[in-house]
Amino acid sequence: MPDPRDFRRPVERPAMLLVEGMDEFALLCPFLEHMGVTSIDIRLYDGTANLGRRLKSLKITSDFAKLRALGVLRDADENAASALQSVQGALERADLAYPEAAGDFAEGKPSVGVLVVPGAGNPGSLETLCWPSKAGLARVGNDNEEDTTRQDLVPACDVANCVGSYIKCLQDREVRLHRNVDKVRVHTYLAAHRQPGMKIGEAAAAGCWDFTHDAWGYLRKFIQTMNQLSKD
Repeated sequence: MPDPRDFRRPVERPAMLLVEGMDEFALLCPFLEHMGVTSIDIRLYDGTANLGRRLKSLKITSDFAKLRALGVLRDADENAASALQSVQGALERADLAYPEAAGDFAEGKPSVGVLVVPGAGNPGSLETLCWPSKAGLARVGNDNEEDTTRQDLVPACDVANCVGSYIKCLQDREVRLHRNVDKVRVHTYLAAHRQPGMKIGEAAAAGCWDFTHDAWGYLRKFIQTMNQLSKD
């Protein structure tokens, strides 16, 4: 597989999605596969501080003009408005078009869109989308945890109750948790998987997230728009 950090590589597809890190890359690859989208190349910019430099490197590639759609994805973290402004600033400094609102695309060559997850101006991250879409976990004796049609899975709602009780127990004892509670929930859930220690991208490949869930609708719509722009 070509290095997704290499922005000097030729533009291979008519659309390109830029993501913050390897975990996002590992999750978006199966997400696009699930959607049946092949027009989008995914590259990672290695943190928000590097986005501007990556954009400038991309612009000087000899075949940049072939690109019809460019998308930038980043987490909202604590402040979705600040996250959007950060991406807009990087795009402006690279002399690229940028949309006024997250989820939209600005006309240009290429058209440029910005997606700040989880969406709707809310704080959070990709884990905020993962948590409501989690699959059930295998009961004792189930040798096929990825088969979510089996009756010997502990339902996701029951798993959520267990995770919630664990987190409440820690909070009651004034344990200092990560400020993004969705990250705490997701990684507590993954710790109970028979492949503990997975990151969210690895968990996607293991079938832990239901990409048909409504939680992914905001991302799904953005990808559909990119795909359409790549054909216009």
